[in-house]
Amino acid sequence: MHLEQLRQNLESAERARSLLASWKLHDLERGWRNLAHLAGAVGLEKLRELCSPLGRLLPRCSDPDMALNNFERFLANPAGAQQLPGLLEPRSRSLETLLQLLSTSQFFSDLLVANPDYIDMLRVPLRRSPNQQEMQDQLQAEVDAAFEDSAVLRAFRRFRQRQVLRIGTNDIIRDRPLEEITRDISCVADAALEVALHTALRHIGNRFGQPFTDAGQPVRCVILAFGKHGGEELNYSSDIDLMFVYDEDGQTRGRRISSISTEEFYGRVVGEVVRLLSAHTDLGQAYRVDLRLRPEGHRGPLARSLASTLSYYDTLGRTWERQALIKVRPVAGDLRLGQAFVEAIEPFVYRKYLSFAEINEIKVIKRRIERKAGRAGMTDADVKTGHGGIRDIEFTIQFLQLSNGHDLPEVRQRNTLLAMQALEEAGCLNDQEYHILDDAYRFLRKTEHRLQLLFDLQTHRLPGGDEELRKLALRMGYADAWRESENNGEAHEAEPPPDTVKVDALAAFVQDYRQKTDLDRKILNHLVHDTFLGEDGQAEPESDLILDPLPDPETIRTVLGRYPFKDIPGAYQSLVALGQEVVPFLSTRRCRQFLASIAPSLLRALAETPDRDMALVNLEKVTASLGAKSVLWELFSFNPPSLKLYVDLCAWSQFLSEILINNPGMIDELLDSLVLNQPRDAEELRRELSDLCKGAADPEPILHSFQDKELLRIGVRDILGKDTLQATTSALSDLAETLLVQIAVLQEPPLGKRFGVPYLAEGPRAGQPSRFALLGLGKLGGREMSYHSDLDLILVYEGDGRTGPPAGASRFDRYELTDNFHFFTELAQRIIKVTSFPGPMGRLYQVDMRLRPTGKSGSLVIPLTEFQRYYEGGGAQLWERQALTRARVVHGDADFGRQVMAAVESAAYGLAWRGELADEIQEMRERLEASRSDRDLKRGFGGIVDVEFVVQMFQLKYGREQPRLRTKNTWEALDALRDARLLAEEEYTTLRSGYDFLRLVESRLRIVHNLSLDELPPHPEDLEKLARRLGLEAGPAGSAAGQFLGELERHTTQIRELFLRLIAAERIRPDKAREALATLDAASR
Repeated sequence: MHLEQLRQNLESAERARSLLASWKLHDLERGWRNLAHLAGAVGLEKLRELCSPLGRLLPRCSDPDMALNNFERFLANPAGAQQLPGLLEPRSRSLETLLQLLSTSQFFSDLLVANPDYIDMLRVPLRRSPNQQEMQDQLQAEVDAAFEDSAVLRAFRRFRQRQVLRIGTNDIIRDRPLEEITRDISCVADAALEVALHTALRHIGNRFGQPFTDAGQPVRCVILAFGKHGGEELNYSSDIDLMFVYDEDGQTRGRRISSISTEEFYGRVVGEVVRLLSAHTDLGQAYRVDLRLRPEGHRGPLARSLASTLSYYDTLGRTWERQALIKVRPVAGDLRLGQAFVEAIEPFVYRKYLSFAEINEIKVIKRRIERKAGRAGMTDADVKTGHGGIRDIEFTIQFLQLSNGHDLPEVRQRNTLLAMQALEEAGCLNDQEYHILDDAYRFLRKTEHRLQLLFDLQTHRLPGGDEELRKLALRMGYADAWRESENNGEAHEAEPPPDTVKVDALAAFVQDYRQKTDLDRKILNHLVHDTFLGEDGQAEPESDLILDPLPDPETIRTVLGRYPFKDIPGAYQSLVALGQEVVPFLSTRRCRQFLASIAPSLLRALAETPDRDMALVNLEKVTASLGAKSVLWELFSFNPPSLKLYVDLCAWSQFLSEILINNPGMIDELLDSLVLNQPRDAEELRRELSDLCKGAADPEPILHSFQDKELLRIGVRDILGKDTLQATTSALSDLAETLLVQIAVLQEPPLGKRFGVPYLAEGPRAGQPSRFALLGLGKLGGREMSYHSDLDLILVYEGDGRTGPPAGASRFDRYELTDNFHFFTELAQRIIKVTSFPGPMGRLYQVDMRLRPTGKSGSLVIPLTEFQRYYEGGGAQLWERQALTRARVVHGDADFGRQVMAAVESAAYGLAWRGELADEIQEMRERLEASRSDRDLKRGFGGIVDVEFVVQMFQLKYGREQPRLRTKNTWEALDALRDARLLAEEEYTTLRSGYDFLRLVESRLRIVHNLSLDELPPHPEDLEKLARRLGLEAGPAGSAAGQFLGELERHTTQIRELFLRLIAAERIRPDKAREALATLDAASR
């Protein structure tokens, strides 16, 4: 810039507008005045020389207006103007450094304006940063050279100012790591304290002599630092929290005046140290000293003996003081005495475990701080105490240190960043939590530093206005930039290239701030607030029992005695196992912490189950098979319904628990299915199983795994009450049918390869392949299977003939040709073997073929013509026709299946009704009852068979004339009989409610173990468990078992009375069908 141009710019703000705007100034009027004052301070020639670097450097500053204004003030001081040649040195970056500081910190600006010679601190190379001893020696020399008290005070303040300026340069300009900056600031404080203590001891000693113990030894003293100072993580404007301890009581000696006690001596020393550092002078304070963390706070003596201090903590120390002592560090005086204190206090700080009451005491303190911040309106804007702020992170880390420090000495770190790292390495924080907290802590501490550097104030509040917040964002290193709109490319500060979007510095900072603090808070809530609920200060002995690594037997009996476990030692061992992580890279400490947090809820949930001991044993086994127990306890800590599901599964069913133990991977699919909450239909099951078996060399594991997965899903939905009993039996039937069909499909091709194709020898389809149909009867046919029901099957094939090569076979193919009977017998045997063979994975289902014509004495398979002849010839017994009322085709050719079903219905409903048939049904029922004990739900007095026989009797009698009665399902048949008015409403209600009750009892018996049970348990204890599984509880009405037996007697008595009445009625009123039909016809007219 030419001098003439400069003169024109100095004439008015309007003339200088273009120049000042290019410097990115906002307040052009003030900028012009700054320019004019600079001209007066250094002259036009020097100002002209400055204009070029100012035009290059000011736009890069976070606040160009502030930088220029402070630069003008700096040069207005003649001592500052003398620094100009050095600032303009071409190869020096001093001017750039200075302007950056002047735009970032008003505090630094004021220091440099008042003390231009401090600029030499900006030029201290990083490699020549002084250590503590060097700083100590420098400060001590200045204090020793001071000729009066005011000069001593000024020495301390000048020392801190110069050193903080040096550190700030490393921070702002060189962007050194957080831990390096905070350690350097703490080291400056340590040096100041050491010199202050030495000065105070000399001053007080000159007046009162030196303190000695009763044994004549000099008394030693140490200054201990708490908080950020103790953790070597001071910020620029932190208070320093101190405590003074001396080794023994005694008296002073060496002066003619009366001696004083050691306590009074060091009390005076403390007062003098505080005065040296905290007294207000024209240079302000060196440090704000806070002594309130000492024993008894502001009411306690300023200094205590080591014994008195340890005694206080031993008898009166509170949990928050343990938290504060995590960071205690000897910083000045006799450091060996300080280390002795640290070692002696560690058992108080890191106790065997952190009890539930102590956890809640810590949480209450944290909540109180939060409420105070909330009342001050600082919930979101305060970097330290706000939502997800620095205090949240420190609180989380200190909580984990107190919880784990007894067993893990490596986590006893004073420094927050080092403590985080140690906790992560010990497994108390997972990798994700560690990296989130570490990143956020660095971000928030840097934000805190930039706020405090502005005016050297202990502030943590974000600016309210957008403009000031933007300046903070720029000081944090954010910048307005252009970023590629796709694939998040790199940012550009220059003119926008094509396909870019503007990234605003303020918006980016605010987004990062909110995101990081939100994540911080979530981690705090997850690890502490949401984990150990309740802040009423009440102890939770269940949690303490888990947290205590070695509880005494009496404590175990007292705590677990509140719950009705039969085997209390066994229950405790199961709980211990639940708290031990078996996965090598996961932390048992973390596992135990989260288990402790849910222990009260877990034990209460177990107490509500029918069989607490079995539930807890199953819980331990299932959890061991799943691995990663801590992850499971974490899930349960914030998702109580999942805890109840888990406990119910283990309590209700040993059978389902064992499925999960043997197939731990199924838990994810189970939870997914529960979230979707959608039952599965038969077609969906068939598609899935078919896809799974495609190309499988050994389908057996696939079949068993599929069955286990679906049984687990159905059983859990049953336990949770998501499905009715009828829906559950339908689902079990669909599962069995799906497996049966897939087995049949898998067995047909190998038989074709061995024997060829079975061809018909006679009939209209002679020469065509013989078709077959697999009939399902009983519970499978009625789609009302219970757990562990058998599969009642009949295989019917189209007709006799022989096998032959399939179409397309070559003459080189070889087949073992045989007759059709042998072919289909082999198929039946293969289906039975695969389905029923008890291999290493157990059996899928027990297959029963005894319902085929001639029963177990006849052949396994039967051609359709023989089937028809058997029933048409009159040789079939009544029970065989009853069985056919529930028969349906479950697999086979569709057209042939319809022919088979026509034959089935003819056989079942073609028999002319006679009154004697009612007698035969009653006699058959009596024989069945006599063959079983009186505890049998199915065949015993008034049992399930009573209802089924009544239904089948009505179907046999009226089914031929009323096709709607030909339903296979007992529930549906009862509804149809009521609708046809063959059952009165009262009769229907008795049978339906009784059948529902008995089938539910059967289901609750069978879901427990992998057994097909129909008998009530003989032992009262097991009967009580069964009653509780039915939802009954002991109360004024008596024990659960007693209530159940009363309900059972009521239903069975009503069913039997109605059974006999209906049998008698059908025996003597053979015209009832015609009467009913006539009634229906009249109603329709």
